Amino acid sequence: MQTQPEALRKRSILTKLLVIYLAFILYLYLANWLGYLNLVSLPLSNLPSGSLLPLVLLGVVAVTLFNSKRKSRKAPGNKSA
Repeated sequence: MQTQPEALRKRSILTKLLVIYLAFILYLYLANWLGYLNLVSLPLSNLPSGSLLPLVLLGVVAVTLFNSKRKSRKAPGNKSA
């Protein structure tokens, strides 16, 4: 069984990793879009068009699972949170 500070630290690390991943996906999306419009040529701006959608979908699934796990911990009948 994890103590409360260990669980908070683990949740904090997971949150930071999720935010970093979503920021990276946002950068890839914007770099692709700006490269498509020929406004700016950023690193990773010339990715194939179909390679970004699976990354975005993975991000959506990760956020959904993270929120459902967080809500289940905050449920009124759950005494562990």
